[in-house]
Order: sequence, then structure tokens, then C-alpha cells
Amino acid sequence: MLCRKQYWESTNKRAKDKAWLDVFVVIQKRELNMFTFGENGADGSGVFGGGNWLSNANRVGIVQLAHSLAHVLPPPGYNRQRPHCMVLTLANGSVYFFQAGTEALVKEWVSTCNYWAA
Repeated sequence: MLCRKQYWESTNKRAKDKAWLDVFVVIQKRELNMFTFGENGADGSGVFGGGNWLSNANRVGIVQLAHSLAHVLPPPGYNRQRPHCMVLTLANGSVYFFQAGTEALVKEWVSTCNYWAA
């Protein structure tokens, strides 16, 4: 789980909603997929378990990592309440902040994003 904030939608265009959102992040095939979990799962059944976590997830974003750049924010991070953060800048100028629980996790996410961006 990461906490996400979109700051720019594209070059010179600020994001309309800059609130922080807790998201479950999956990176595969050069895409970063963001999901939330809650009452309104994808199939609406309200049943948990069974091994299919996607049936209980709501996709809240997907970004292409090709030609993107991720880096760790130096201390104090985003601010003192969010010390372990990274910035992801996409090819179209979009900018996302992501907060993780530890510095090591942030470094791992940066490394993974940059691997798939190359």
C-alpha cells in the first residue's frame, strides 16, 4: 500500500484533485496500476477471499512508465508528516507523489519504476 497524490495532470496543468489517497499499487508490463478496496468492489458482491483480489478492487488509475523518471525526495520528504516519499514524473508531464512506510520501500519503488521506464 502506498499513499498517492497527483500534482500535475500534464505540463503546465495542475491536477484538479490533489488529495492524498491510499492505493494498492501493482507494476507489470511497463504499467503502474492503482487500486482501492472497499464496499464497491468491481463485481459488487461484497464477498472477500477466494484468491481473486481484483473482484474486490476498484482501479483508480493506470500510468504508462515508458520514459518516466522516479526519484526519492530528500529529507524531510514531502513534509515532516510524510518523510518517505518519491516523485514519479511521466513523459506527458504528469507528476505523482507516492508515500511508503520506510525509506527502504521508497528506494525499492523508485528502482522498480525506473527499471520499467527504461
